[in-house]
Amino acid sequence: MKIECVIFDLDGVLVDTVEAWMKIHCEAAKKFVPNPPADEEIDKLVYTPTSEFVDRLLPENIEMRDKIARKMHDYIQNHMEDMITSSCVKEKEGARDLLRKLKQEKIKIGLVTNNEKKFTKQVISHFALQKFFDAVITKDDVKNTKPHPEPLLKAIEQLGCPLENCIYIGDTEADVIAGKLAGIITVLFYGTQKKVMTAPDFTIKKLNEILALIK
Repeated sequence: MKIECVIFDLDGVLVDTVEAWMKIHCEAAKKFVPNPPADEEIDKLVYTPTSEFVDRLLPENIEMRDKIARKMHDYIQNHMEDMITSSCVKEKEGARDLLRKLKQEKIKIGLVTNNEKKFTKQVISHFALQKFFDAVITKDDVKNTKPHPEPLLKAIEQLGCPLENCIYIGDTEADVIAGKLAGIITVLFYGTQKKVMTAPDFTIKKLNEILALIK
């Protein structure tokens, strides 16, 4: 296969933010949600966009729901921004080396994440990754987030690559579904979600395995 573009998810693929998201989600649930679910149930929503996470946890009949939802959303985002420089957020092993090698091969690189734009910019700036990306698509750039294919299709349009020459690397079921619906080659990087119902085209356990796939 001839690969011209490689598109990455952010959380769990290039940067390990899972521990931080779990911590902040649990804190927010306990602070704003009456009778919050157990931490284990909250952890299952770790990759859910913040607005969706808030909507799913806040009871429909809670008084002043909209006001509380805004406060909960802002609490999560502000505290996650504070966590970027903590030991809970780390660059994934091999991420920078892979991005550098792809650039050397003249392959275009995209980033597609369900995170909000402000947080995404802060993360990639903190780890000095912004120079590698030819397109960055966040939750704020689309109407529909993954598993909808819209974010991937928008990134591909910006990258200017044919669908058959694009590959997408994610670590969740939503990533695999989005890639399939977009009609591109989909790679599952085994991270926190070990089992998926939708079969990817390829699976990898280390990021540098991508180099063998694209040659």
